[in-house]
Amino acid sequence: MTLLRLVLAGLAVVLGASGCGARVGGATTSSSRPPATGGVQGKVTASPTCPVERAAPRCRPRPVATRVRLVSRSGSTVASARSSRSGQFKMAVPPGTYEVVAIYPGPGRGCPPQVVVVSAGKWSTAELRCDTGIR
Repeated sequence: MTLLRLVLAGLAVVLGASGCGARVGGATTSSSRPPATGGVQGKVTASPTCPVERAAPRCRPRPVATRVRLVSRSGSTVASARSSRSGQFKMAVPPGTYEVVAIYPGPGRGCPPQVVVVSAGKWSTAELRCDTGIR
């Protein structure tokens, strides 16, 4: 049993030194990429909320709880999160250019994606405004 433990410990050292990726929080990280210290935060809202929209408080855009994804220039999903009932979301990602995509669960025309640029150590803001289709 002692020999088996030594072999397994040696294997762990070799794999760790070879730069193999590790799974952290559902995402694969690599030693060649620094950990994310910034990312994208924002809010998803839907409007109009009244026919023939008025300035009255009851007709203001409403927050949307939905799935939000960050898509890289190559088209792959880099991160995803669910916006809260207040429409807020936050995702830590490495620096880069991303498209923020929200899936609008209601009728209407959906949510146009928004392009954001994340700089190292900074948080970019995306305000996604979904169209309810009410006219």
